[in-house]
Amino acid sequence: MFLTTHAVVSLTTLKITQNPIILFSINFLLHYILDIIPHGDWGFIKGFKNWKLNYIFLSGLDFFFVCVVSLIYIDFQPHNNINMFYAILGSILPDILWGMNAFLKLKFLKIFENLNSWAHNVWGNQQEQRIYFLIQLLTVGIAILFI
Repeated sequence: MFLTTHAVVSLTTLKITQNPIILFSINFLLHYILDIIPHGDWGFIKGFKNWKLNYIFLSGLDFFFVCVVSLIYIDFQPHNNINMFYAILGSILPDILWGMNAFLKLKFLKIFENLNSWAHNVWGNQQEQRIYFLIQLLTVGIAILFI
C-alpha cells in the first residue's frame, strides 16, 4: 500500500495506547498485515524508463502526502506529536527499509525484502489491477471514520 495509506491507518492506533514504543511496534506489524490485502500500487509511471527515478519520484510524492496528512491531523487532533511520529514511523519504515535494500543491496536489509514479498504473495501473486486502488481508498475511509 502507499505510505500515505499506512500513515492514515497508523493514526487510528493512537486511540489504543499512548506508549510510543508500543505504537511503533503495532504499526510496524500492521504494515505487513495491510500489505497482505491486494492493493495494486506498483508499476511504472509512463515517461520513466529508469526504475530508480520512478521509485524516487513516487516515494517522494508519497512521503509528501504523509507529511500533509500529519500536519492536518496535528491541526484537528491535538495529540502528543511524539506518539504520532512513532506511530507513522512504524507504519512506513518497512517500505523505507525495503526501498533501501532495492537501491543499496545490503545483506542485513534482505529480510525486509523477504517480508515484503511474503506479505504481498500470501493470496498468490497480486496482479496489477486498477480496482485494487479502491481497496486503498476504502482502507483510508474506514481509518478516517475511526480517527
